[in-house]
Amino acid sequence: MGPDLDETLEIFGQQTVGVTTPFVFCYSLPDTVDFPAIISTLESGLRRLTDGFPWVAGKVINQGKTEVNSGVFKIKHGWDTPRLFVKDHRDNVRAPTMQSLSEARFPVSMLPESMFSPINVLPTDPDQDRSPVFVVQINRIEGGLLLAIIGNHQALDGTGQEQLSYLLNKACNGLPFSEDELRIGNLSRSTIVMPLDDSWQPSPNSRYLKVQQKVATVDELPPTNPRWVTISFSGEALSMLKAKANNEIQSGFSSTDDALTALIWQAISRARLGRLPASKESTLGRAINPRRYLGIPATYPGYITNMAYTSQKLGDLNTLSLGDIASQLRSAVDPQTSGLDRTTREFATLLHRAENKDSVSVHEGFDLDADLMLSSWANMRCYDFCFGMRLGSPVAFRRTQMDPFTSLIYLLPKRKDGEIVVVLGAMEEDLTRLRADEHFNRFGQFLD
Repeated sequence: MGPDLDETLEIFGQQTVGVTTPFVFCYSLPDTVDFPAIISTLESGLRRLTDGFPWVAGKVINQGKTEVNSGVFKIKHGWDTPRLFVKDHRDNVRAPTMQSLSEARFPVSMLPESMFSPINVLPTDPDQDRSPVFVVQINRIEGGLLLAIIGNHQALDGTGQEQLSYLLNKACNGLPFSEDELRIGNLSRSTIVMPLDDSWQPSPNSRYLKVQQKVATVDELPPTNPRWVTISFSGEALSMLKAKANNEIQSGFSSTDDALTALIWQAISRARLGRLPASKESTLGRAINPRRYLGIPATYPGYITNMAYTSQKLGDLNTLSLGDIASQLRSAVDPQTSGLDRTTREFATLLHRAENKDSVSVHEGFDLDADLMLSSWANMRCYDFCFGMRLGSPVAFRRTQMDPFTSLIYLLPKRKDGEIVVVLGAMEEDLTRLRADEHFNRFGQFLD
C-alpha cells in the first residue's frame, strides 16, 4: 500500500480527539541479556506487522477543515514501519530501577510520560508529532525493560490497541497471521458503521449534542489540585466484592467489573458529600465496546466507541447497597435492557450528519465535579504478551502518568493471580477522604 495509503477513518474517528493511549509492559531484564537482539526482534516484528497491516505505519491527517467544517480524518502514508524509539535510562538518577518499582508495586507516579513515552497523552507539547497511528518505545532501566506501546486514539480504541499489540506479539514471535486476522484487520473503516436512514430524527435534548454551557462562577468551579493515584485490588478481595454484590441483588448477576465499578463510584460519591449536597446528581459514564451491538467482529482493530450512562443522587449512592448499584450498572450494558445497539447507531448518525463533528460528543454534559468517566481494560490479554524478547510474561502492566485530570478512572488488565490495578484521577480533597474510607480500604490498597 505504501505511499498510496489513503484510508478514511470510521465515523467515530472523525472527531478531533487529539489524545493517545499508553500501554506499558514491565519486564525483568537480567544483566546477561542480549539487548541488541531484543531491539532486532522488535524491529523485525514491526516489519512483519506492517507487511500484514500497512496502515499501522501511517499517520492520521485532516483534510478540508474550515471554521465550520471539521474536515475528514484519514490514515495516510507515514513511515516504512511504525517508529521504534530506544531509551537507556540506567544513568538517569531520576529514573526508577526495576527493584524500586517492584518494591513500590509499580505505581504510575513512578512512570512519568515525559520519561517513558515518545508522545504525551494530552496535546500539551506543540513540538510533538501526534500523527502516528502506532509507535513503540523500549525503555531500559536498571534491572528491567519497560515497553511502551502508544496508539493514536482516533485510529485505535483500547480494544483495537490491545488487538494490535496481540498481532505485534505474534509477529515478534515469528507466527503467521491467520486469514481472518488479515481480513478483519484490513476491513474498510469508512463503511463499517452505517448511519440510520433519513427518517430518524434526534431528540433536541440528546445527550450527544453539544449545547451552549453557561460559564461557571468562581464559587461553582470544582476544587483544584487533581492528581493520579494507583490502587490495587487483589484477586481475593475482588472475589469477596463480587460475592457481596451478587448476594445483595434480587435477580440477575453482577460481574467483577460491575462490582468494582460500583464500589469506586459509591466511595468517591461518599467522599464528595463532604463538599457537595446530597441532592447533587452524579452520572457515571462507562466506556463500552459496542462491536457486538453493531455486528462488527470482536477483533476489529479500529475506533468503535460509546458510553453507558447511569445516574444517581450522591445521597442515594451513599445509602444504596453495593448490589443495587452494580445491578444498575449491569442493566446499562446488558444487550437485553440497555438499548446500546440503538444509541450507538444514533451517535454514529449524528456524527454522520454533522458538518462539524466536534459538535457531537459522548462526553457532552459531564460535570467533572460530580460525575465520573471509567474505562475498563480488565479483560485484556496483556499479561500473555512476551513480544519474542525471551523475558517471559510482563511482571506488571501500567499506563504512564499523564498530566493531572479529575474524574477519570482506568481498570487495568487483570493479572494472572486475579489482581486488578485501578488508576484514578480525582481532586486532592476527595482523595483525602477516600484514603480514610474504611469500607473502601477493606478491598483496595493505595500504592501511592
